[in-house]
Amino acid sequence: MGCLDWLCCWRRENLQEEEVICPPVSSPSASESDSVEQRGTMGKAISKVKTLFSSENVPDTDSLEPGALVSEQPYEPLASPRSPLIRGSGTLTPPDTPILPQAKRLKAEKLYVDFPFLYDDTTIDYILRSKLMIILKGLPGSGKSTIAENIKMLYENAVICSADHFFMVDGKYMFNPEKLKDAHGACQTKAREAAKRNKSVIVIDNTNIKNWESSCYLQMCKTYHYVALMVEPRTPWRFDVKELLKKNSHGLKEDIISRKVRHIIANS
Repeated sequence: MGCLDWLCCWRRENLQEEEVICPPVSSPSASESDSVEQRGTMGKAISKVKTLFSSENVPDTDSLEPGALVSEQPYEPLASPRSPLIRGSGTLTPPDTPILPQAKRLKAEKLYVDFPFLYDDTTIDYILRSKLMIILKGLPGSGKSTIAENIKMLYENAVICSADHFFMVDGKYMFNPEKLKDAHGACQTKAREAAKRNKSVIVIDNTNIKNWESSCYLQMCKTYHYVALMVEPRTPWRFDVKELLKKNSHGLKEDIISRKVRHIIANS
């Protein structure tokens, strides 16, 4: 075999190996053609979006009329801009509960009644235009009635509901434990009637130590659409058994007060 014959044989063998290793590319199927077409379409869409967000498409602010609103964000032709918020022109209804002027209000911090609903103008304004039921919670003698008196002094038309009112006879407090159930029934009736009349402020001046004691008033709030606010006195003696024994007007014994104080502390 001559050199030329050997070279031709070697070339034929290598061509066969190339055909095995690198087979010829077949024509794309229909699904592959669709995929290629989709990629091409997506590429065109991305190109158009880039063009829309280019600096050439941002509106010229010099050509706008004075006072026109211009968004600081890039111009977005695919979505309409959100309208600016405008304060309503309607007037709020006047409150039905007159309040004392600022100069005549009590110095709350000196009376342990420094609650926002007694001195903060924003809070007071909200209450006057809403319906609020303040449910006082605390032991007898802890300062609940002082809070109720200050509320009544500020919100003159506020309705104070207390079981103690049932025991007032000719201006004197005549407590009778046997009529306690009737007293609470009268208190609930008064609160319900006030809620039906849509009074702005209703105050429940009872102990409300346990959940079941205030459950009926919370249900009233739900029924008559009142905001419920649980308030506890901030007096330094509110957990002092000896001091509460002196201040309470129900004649409670020391062991009963001590048990109630432990219950409040355990569940606070």
